[in-house]
Amino acid sequence: MAVHSFASIAEITNAPTEEEREATQALVISKSRTFDTNLRAAVTKKDAKKGAEALLKLETLYEFKRSHPTVEHFTPLLIAAAAAGDAEIEALGIDLVEPAFSYLNLRFA
Repeated sequence: MAVHSFASIAEITNAPTEEEREATQALVISKSRTFDTNLRAAVTKKDAKKGAEALLKLETLYEFKRSHPTVEHFTPLLIAAAAAGDAEIEALGIDLVEPAFSYLNLRFA
């Protein structure tokens, strides 16, 4: 799963000075980590019902709206998690690759 925020990329790119670009990049990284942390917590719930509730609650996060501008960006994860039922879901990989981009691999056991 790749999460990206084109709005964040634009904010970094459009910052008028290098100092402002670095500050904006640090803020974007912080927001990306917040979303990743919440996403990992949601997908690793042991109970399918609690996991579904946690995934749907992600939609209320500011970071969610920045990373998933339309429902099509998030629907595949909801379908996969529902199909997994109570099976264990393991989050693999690193939490952040670069500002405004995050890659999360999931293993459904």
